[in-house]
Amino acid sequence: MLEPVVDLVVGAAGYGKTSLLRQRYPNATWVRGSTDLAGGDTVLDDLPRLTVEAALALLARIDGLPAGTRVAIASRFPLPVSTARLRGRGLLTQVRPAELALSAEQTADLLSIQYGVRDPDLSDQLHEATAGWPALVRLAGEAVAAGEPLLPEPGSPLWSFVSEEVLAPLPEQVRSLLTDVADFAPVSTGLGEALGYDDAAASLRLLSATGLLHDDRVVPMVAHVARERTGSRRVAMLAARWFEEAGHPAAALKAYARAGELVECGRLLDRFGQEILASGHGLLITDILHKVPTRSREQHLLLGDAIRTAGSARRAAEVYALVADAEPVWDAAIAWRMGMLHYHRGDSRAALAAFDRATGDGEPSRDQAMLLSWRACAHLQLGETGTAVDLANQACRTGSLANDDLALATAYATLALCGNVSGRDADSEELDAEALERAEKAGNVILRARILTSRTFRLLTEAKYGAALEAARENAQCAAQAGHTNLRSVAYCNQGDALMMLGRHDEAIRQYQRAEAITRRMGSRRSASARLGLGEVYRRRGWTEQARAAYETALELAEDGGLHQVQVHALCGLARLLAPADPQTAAEHAARAAAL
Repeated sequence: MLEPVVDLVVGAAGYGKTSLLRQRYPNATWVRGSTDLAGGDTVLDDLPRLTVEAALALLARIDGLPAGTRVAIASRFPLPVSTARLRGRGLLTQVRPAELALSAEQTADLLSIQYGVRDPDLSDQLHEATAGWPALVRLAGEAVAAGEPLLPEPGSPLWSFVSEEVLAPLPEQVRSLLTDVADFAPVSTGLGEALGYDDAAASLRLLSATGLLHDDRVVPMVAHVARERTGSRRVAMLAARWFEEAGHPAAALKAYARAGELVECGRLLDRFGQEILASGHGLLITDILHKVPTRSREQHLLLGDAIRTAGSARRAAEVYALVADAEPVWDAAIAWRMGMLHYHRGDSRAALAAFDRATGDGEPSRDQAMLLSWRACAHLQLGETGTAVDLANQACRTGSLANDDLALATAYATLALCGNVSGRDADSEELDAEALERAEKAGNVILRARILTSRTFRLLTEAKYGAALEAARENAQCAAQAGHTNLRSVAYCNQGDALMMLGRHDEAIRQYQRAEAITRRMGSRRSASARLGLGEVYRRRGWTEQARAAYETALELAEDGGLHQVQVHALCGLARLLAPADPQTAAEHAARAAAL
């Protein structure tokens, strides 16, 4: 026998609840702001916050409806009673805010089509700030299209919407808790209780159910508005102490910084600096260390690491130089950092020159293993795969002797990449898995992103394009979380490669353009791969002139930086492109590619 079926859609204002139900229930009776039920299919739209008694009475009335009747409920508040029994019987389905939110791709499409905002990097920033909350995306799109800042200012339509439609309807205790935790993550019951909220668990359940909490933090756009109401040093200190005791050094660092406690920040950075950077908090480290009047050698290196991770090789070099210029003899720690700057700019020869300045150290260490790994990467980029494999194996041995998870994970990932590029990849999958396990054990999202890059490359070479696309998307998310600009651009290029091979050319072009937008800020050489990808898509579409321009730019950039693989692919692309009309020039390009 058929029973009544309930669709429950819960989310804060602007999540698109009504729009969804308009599509699903075009012929139902609509009742707004009330629990009154009509005789047939009914949509209870904008249902107010109910008491336990009112919610139980509503479910009882629904249970008494004729067989086969459908009822949809849209509300800014979850029902204050358990719906487990109905869900268990298959009579209730719930649509949550995460299912209503726009994806990064949908956000980019909306911004481009409706507001003419086509900057892929800005689109990513907007999606991150709004978590895909549809109304916030639209209001932010209007703002940036009009030349206003991404984060709203008081009095703007977006600010007013968040204040009046999102924050104001919350129960006072819930709104107070949200305001106090707006600056902090991860948000948890323990944190709420440490800040003095005895019913923190219930308040956080409401915030999660309505979409104000996303990935254990307040949605950044909402947090930006809410934090203007706070600023208590007492709250920040309570949060900092709780985070430190709970084993969240990055969160504790941010809270101490919010409280203005630079001495405490320095203490945490000296102890956990590399761990905090590895978990994706480079911008926080940069902001704090710029305020520290006198930095130690280790803090200079950490600051350079954070700036480099964010994508500014030039500024990182200036910071590293404060150490390098004062030390005519380089140890492994400064040598691998100086060399990696050149590597990420695409200049492998300069990278090797920097690596070679390192003097031999005594005991095996993390820095020695890192030096060997990055030397291997530079040789690999130059096409010297035999040397690269030897160095990667040395890095594995050194990391093992040093008993350092980060060094070992980096070495395994490098050796796997060598196998992928050289075609000797029998052990690559196992090496990647081992590297990933150690990276996750160390909580290192930067290294995890790098390992996922290697995995994506292997899937592409195996022509597993669907799996490669999924891996590349995961890689891009991980690189974004890590704040690692270079790895993000590589992930976008890999997405483009997979999409191109799946015949999804428009989407592929968008990913290459996203990569190019990022790499322009890092130095032009890093744009070579994105330009190569664009050349391939244009050639497949028959856009001859655009393809030739893209290939030639990619070739020029690759030659300048010693990017061996890109040179070969660009020359092959030009040979294919020109063969019908200019076979002699095409043959010359093919011969150069063969020689390389």
